[in-house]
Amino acid sequence: MASYVHIQIRRDTGANWETNNPILKLGEIGCDMTAKRLKVGDGSTSWRDLSWIGPEVINDLITGGVDKALSAEKGKELNQKISDLEASIAEIISSGGVPVVDNLTSTSTTSALSANQGRVLNGKIVSVEEKVSGMGIFGMGYTIDEFNAYSKPTKITFEDGVTATLTWRGGTQLTRITASTGEIMRIDYDDDGLIIGRTVMRS
Repeated sequence: MASYVHIQIRRDTGANWETNNPILKLGEIGCDMTAKRLKVGDGSTSWRDLSWIGPEVINDLITGGVDKALSAEKGKELNQKISDLEASIAEIISSGGVPVVDNLTSTSTTSALSANQGRVLNGKIVSVEEKVSGMGIFGMGYTIDEFNAYSKPTKITFEDGVTATLTWRGGTQLTRITASTGEIMRIDYDDDGLIIGRTVMRS
């Protein structure tokens, strides 16, 4: 009757390997029973510094690494994504092209924006550019430096260096705007509440 010899290699949990960090003898195999992975000793390198036999298997699509292998499960997931994408492309082609959306609220990533909505967007861009350009020409770039207890601005500094002090009755009713030059001024706003001009009322 044939007899069999069972060979068991050196083995331990991943935590114990890390804690004990032994030096495996030349050719000695060690198995991390937690990770189910092997290392082979060279007689001088401690466990932590030995390389694993074979690539590490990664079960995500983020980690990356040219020395790592992607799990079969993630490979299956990628294949499904590709199949879904191919089906979407086939559907678009069979329907005569890309569907057109005539609004700015759609969240579709497979539709195109209509020329009409492109015109609307261009109008908005032009409007913003005009406001920004106007602010630059008339020196209406500004910062609000101080607020009162009612969150009302009490000091504004314009980009040309002029500052304006705002006086509020009861903390909420604007009664006076005084420039750093001693002028009484009026500040003009647009519909969005942005300062678009200032006018000297009197010295």
